[in-house]
Amino acid sequence: MLGRIFARNQVYTVTDTLTGLTDAFTIYTPDNLMGLAPDWGSRSVLSNPAVFRAVTLQAGLIGGFPWRAYSNYGGRQNEIVRSPLLEQPNPPEARAVTIGALVMDYLLNGNAVGLYTARNAEGYPTALVPVPADSVQVRLQSGRRVYRIGQQDYDQDDVFHAMGPSLPGDLRGLSRLELFTGTFRLASDQESAARSASSSGVPTGLLKVSNPDATVEDLRATKAVWMESQQRRTVAVLNSSTDFVPLSWNPTEAQLLEARRFSIQQVGLAFGVPLSFLGVEANSMTYTNAESVGMDLLKFTIGDTLVRFEQEFSKAHPRGTVVKANTDSLLRSDTQSRYSAHEIGIRAGFLTIDEARALEDRPPLEVDGD
Repeated sequence: MLGRIFARNQVYTVTDTLTGLTDAFTIYTPDNLMGLAPDWGSRSVLSNPAVFRAVTLQAGLIGGFPWRAYSNYGGRQNEIVRSPLLEQPNPPEARAVTIGALVMDYLLNGNAVGLYTARNAEGYPTALVPVPADSVQVRLQSGRRVYRIGQQDYDQDDVFHAMGPSLPGDLRGLSRLELFTGTFRLASDQESAARSASSSGVPTGLLKVSNPDATVEDLRATKAVWMESQQRRTVAVLNSSTDFVPLSWNPTEAQLLEARRFSIQQVGLAFGVPLSFLGVEANSMTYTNAESVGMDLLKFTIGDTLVRFEQEFSKAHPRGTVVKANTDSLLRSDTQSRYSAHEIGIRAGFLTIDEARALEDRPPLEVDGD
């Protein structure tokens, strides 16, 4: 089972991108089925800033990449072929929205699931509807995977399923919500504690009265007058026996700052995101340029997720077609470095001026009206 069933019925309307015909189907909520995802769900854990940053960073990068299908069939050599599934998987949503949502589900629940809703004349998918992973069940039947969405079963060929890290024989990827429940709960509790302490747990100051004859009523009256003057933002008047000592909350002394830093480190480890991207500078971090940072993100943070999505999309295309995400925008170096590299390539003869201009998104030069 990938997770729990929907909290409510949901109706999807799908449109065939070729014929324009529309159809609607409903995903129902069986009350007697429960899943393996934590009851507090992904929306709750996303309220933690570190988790939100770690997830949206990766989802934004992967969803923002251009996706291309390359064919090597029939004598073709990495020829780019048009794929409606990659251009706009779930009309009218933009591609970044659809793929970004799938990546977020993958990162939190270990699985990204979509239902193919339209096919071309050759029978290959041209559109899909993302389905929350915690609303899907899966079983093995006659050697094939069968997915239950609501009250209807779908064959594995009708379902997009990018499965996260798993053990041999598993039908579902490992969920971070399950594996690191304690880490996410601790981080959430610390955020709540910090908000509570900052709003009501720490006084702004102390009125120090040195008059030994002052009664409780005198002290309360002094406090009331002081509070009234502060609320009105007027000048306060104190006699020689009364002094105001401002207090400040020191999170380090309360050990809350260090505890929150530890939680952010745990969140970074869970999602494979460097601490510098979560607002915490690592002690050993040295200066790096944008290209090397992008390379590190590609290799050590989003690389595994990207490969799994690429291979799952490739399965939805004809044999000999491979789907790749264009990561050039992430690896793009600064302008001076790129121009220097172009110059070297042109001098060596393996790069033409027009090819260099194409790499910079510029049109080719016109020569003799050609």
